Amino acid sequence: IGLMYEGKKLILNHETGTGKTTLALGVTALLASRLRKENRKLIITAPSNKLDSFKEDVVRSVPALRVMRATGKADDVNWLIKYIDDYDVIVTMPSLWASISWAKFIYEHPSKILCSIYDEAAGINDEAYHLFCEFSRQQFEYSFLLNATPVKRSNELEKTYNLLYAVEAINDGYTFRDFQRDMVTLPSGIGNKKALDIHGVVDEYKFHRLYSKYILNRSKADLGVNVEVEVE
Repeated sequence: IGLMYEGKKLILNHETGTGKTTLALGVTALLASRLRKENRKLIITAPSNKLDSFKEDVVRSVPALRVMRATGKADDVNWLIKYIDDYDVIVTMPSLWASISWAKFIYEHPSKILCSIYDEAAGINDEAYHLFCEFSRQQFEYSFLLNATPVKRSNELEKTYNLLYAVEAINDGYTFRDFQRDMVTLPSGIGNKKALDIHGVVDEYKFHRLYSKYILNRSKADLGVNVEVEVE
């Protein structure tokens, strides 16, 4: 939690069952006084089937905070914008970031969101997520992306690029193809550049040398636990 608090924008690349949600709640508790004092907001983005559990977790863990649950539907977005100052934490779904009304509100209130927590961020690569990435880079003081699946193959590297972009580890103008060219090598005998997506091998040493400070990794092996799926 201390590393998250000091790092401000990080990827939590934790295996399922190793405490991503607990860490997110810990940061929420640390920021609670600033949320109330500065009238700023913490926004949690999660799949629709997790909204209620996230809301319950925040209410139980930090009862002093006022929590709103909102979907990305037009009526919900308008209601959220109208009453946002009555709440400290907003629990919402990815489609909110595709709302023109919400984007306009965020641009007009650049300091309103103090912290963003985005659950299952690596599985999303659409227009709404790319808009979120821009807000994360430019306007959020804290931004944490929760990811349960480590990226090991070159044909999944775009997910990692999107995560790194959101936490400002990637410079403006440095495209995914630039990133892929620098991070992936082809086995000898394969000279077709298009084969990077299929046959390329990620240079893990170079990747971790450049980007490890933006990523907190944790696995069950690190914790010495054996958590069954049904228990999770």
